[in-house]
Amino acid sequence: MSIREVVEKIKTMADEMRAELGDSLKGIEGTERREPGKVK
Repeated sequence: MSIREVVEKIKTMADEMRAELGDSLKGIEGTERREPGKVK
């Protein structure tokens, strides 16, 4: 595996995580986010 392939794989993985968790710097709202829980 070349260094370019490794970099592309890491970028792909990062984009997938951004889609799930969100990224405020890129203005992406995550799909797996929820409101924080509250204790009564």
